Amino acid sequence: MDYQCPDCGNSIERAFSKNIATTAGIVGILFTSAFGGFHCKTCGKVPFSKFPIEVRKRMIKGTLLYIIAALLVLSFAIWVVINI
Repeated sequence: MDYQCPDCGNSIERAFSKNIATTAGIVGILFTSAFGGFHCKTCGKVPFSKFPIEVRKRMIKGTLLYIIAALLVLSFAIWVVINI
């Protein structure tokens, strides 16, 4: 999802931890992306409250999609282990 910084207009990225990503794999990446903050290359960390309401709603939907995707991947992995 492409969000713009409310201060400078540059693109915003979801912050995530590379350590968790290497430890927990795809599920770790999805969860840290879902719960990580938003980061502008120019302004640094951007608080959620600075975004307009319609953008916040899209961000919440994106977060929920990350969580659902992580749970689906985790569920599939458990299903594969159980059925081997």
